[in-house]
Amino acid sequence: LLLPAVQAAREAARRMQCANNLKQYGIAIHTYHDVWNKIPTSTCAHSWNDDWQGARPSFHVVILPQMEQQPLYDKIIWNRNATAVVSVNRGSAAPGWGCFSGVNGANGVVHAEEVQVPYAMCPSDATNAQADWLIAQTSYAGSGGSQLTPSITGSCNIFYDNVINNANPSLSIFYHEVLPGGNAGHGNTLEQSQISGMFNRLGMRGNLNFGAVRDGTSNTIFLGEILGECTDHQGGGWWRFNTAANGFTSTSCPINIFTTCAGSGQEAANKGYPYNGITSMPDCTSRQQWNLSMGFRSRHPQGCQFVFGDGSVHFISQSVNYATYQRLGGRRDGQPLGDY
Repeated sequence: LLLPAVQAAREAARRMQCANNLKQYGIAIHTYHDVWNKIPTSTCAHSWNDDWQGARPSFHVVILPQMEQQPLYDKIIWNRNATAVVSVNRGSAAPGWGCFSGVNGANGVVHAEEVQVPYAMCPSDATNAQADWLIAQTSYAGSGGSQLTPSITGSCNIFYDNVINNANPSLSIFYHEVLPGGNAGHGNTLEQSQISGMFNRLGMRGNLNFGAVRDGTSNTIFLGEILGECTDHQGGGWWRFNTAANGFTSTSCPINIFTTCAGSGQEAANKGYPYNGITSMPDCTSRQQWNLSMGFRSRHPQGCQFVFGDGSVHFISQSVNYATYQRLGGRRDGQPLGDY
């Protein structure tokens, strides 16, 4: 009889630690903004041609000093030629831009992507902290907001026409009649106008600061929880740009969709849905069905934790009204929020 109570108490403690991690991120983003008058960029891209080089770090790396990791930050070599192709994968022959100059790694290099920072994992997340080629993992991702995340299979683009405009399905998320921006698939753009939320995959031209959050920082999601095993990108850790450590995790996918999670096979109906009339999922279990996989999710019962732009941490139920969730993701939709 005591076991359920013990398990509940342990989960409550894990959830509190997870919330504290997110609170630390919120404070760090504000501290960074105080110094640079912008939020930390998703990447350090210099041009479109440079966008796909895996050596570029995520915003997690940019805010290391604000996360009390200055010694780690100081060991990173940043003097990379913008057009050079330098790999930071384990086994590189020489330290490159974004690598440590150290002695304990392969070929005399300790790579930053192998270092597990203490706040990066939620205790409720059972993902191996270094599951993917010794790459250190994270349970937290920046929010791209109500952003397009097309699946590799067209029939698995579930949350397009079913976003907000039920009365006129032809006005889909592609055009964002209600929510501005968000039309660049997976956040693959450098333009702020094409991003619904606060982060994107490739970084943005210009400084995106708190002044751009026209809905108010207390009404806008900045970061939330993820599970690394649920998509081919989210297992890439806290370091690299081409992972969900950056901001192309989207609110377009409802909270706690586990269809693409390893060994799960759970459908929407099993998680307390439907959403907008969707009662079950088609066979979309591949981790490359990004419309389903690039969402926020956690192992907390019935919901997920987020840090908003004002630094406050909120637990949002997986049964939250879908339109409300999209408006929490967007930074400038100008629409009133419902309860959440």
